[in-house]
Amino acid sequence: MDIDTMRDLTRECLEARSDIGSVSEIEEGASDQRVLGAETTDGTLFYVVIQES
Repeated sequence: MDIDTMRDLTRECLEARSDIGSVSEIEEGASDQRVLGAETTDGTLFYVVIQES
């Protein structure tokens, strides 16, 4: 599975949850990683880093 497919699947899973208010991709410029930022409905922020090995 390629890195963009992993990013898309992760994003879809996060967006499907009722306790996640928003999910956005953060541009890092690295070709071997993708970063998603997410905010829960109570305002907690977290990041998911997907990196090719």
